[in-house]
Amino acid sequence: MMLLIALSSGDSIPPFEQMLVRSYILSTHEGHYRWKMEADTIYDYGKTYMVYGLKLWFFEGDRVSSTIVADSGLMDKSTRNMRAMGNVLVVTYDSIRLKTDVLIWDEGKERIYTDDTVEIVQGDRVLRGIGFESDPSLQHIVIRRQVYGEGRERISE
Repeated sequence: MMLLIALSSGDSIPPFEQMLVRSYILSTHEGHYRWKMEADTIYDYGKTYMVYGLKLWFFEGDRVSSTIVADSGLMDKSTRNMRAMGNVLVVTYDSIRLKTDVLIWDEGKERIYTDDTVEIVQGDRVLRGIGFESDPSLQHIVIRRQVYGEGRERISE
């Protein structure tokens, strides 16, 4: 894949400290994985990372509880809060799928959220709405407004 950047005479590429290709960042707590972020390209801008080809795994114990993939993302290095952007897809270990355009990970609260529209699919059940918050494994979901669902059974208990 080729990336072409068109610049006008006054534009410049923002300076970055490092560029990492096919790299990952791992977060652990007391020797256990919390999450792993992998990207095709990571640009280090000092206080933030800009990533392209984002894949993020969340762990519960020794197993993956969910994955997030997105076109790109940002991570604040001091808070470890992240923003996934573009074709965001969350898939849980039990096959619940969430689609949105922007999704934020709040490291301190251990929550994912968005103010955008979401679509959550589990089997033949579909839930849509605007504004969303949950744990990364999508076990405790809150949709804030314009909630609409279809299917034969409840999405989760």
